[in-house]
Amino acid sequence: RKGADCFISGEFHYHDYFENDGMLLAELGHYQSEKFTVELLAGLISAGCPGLTVVKTSLNTNPICYDAR
Repeated sequence: RKGADCFISGEFHYHDYFENDGMLLAELGHYQSEKFTVELLAGLISAGCPGLTVVKTSLNTNPICYDAR
């Protein structure tokens, strides 16, 4: 709303699509938008806190299974 052309989120509510003042809304999906941030955040935390041990999750908690038959 401060001059942006697009709002990217992992999740929107139904009414967000009607109350966006014409801004493009890009809904990536909650899991999909977080999937790649584990590596990014682990790197940033490791770089910013060299003495800290960073343990990344190995779980895949996406409850949705896509079938592309």
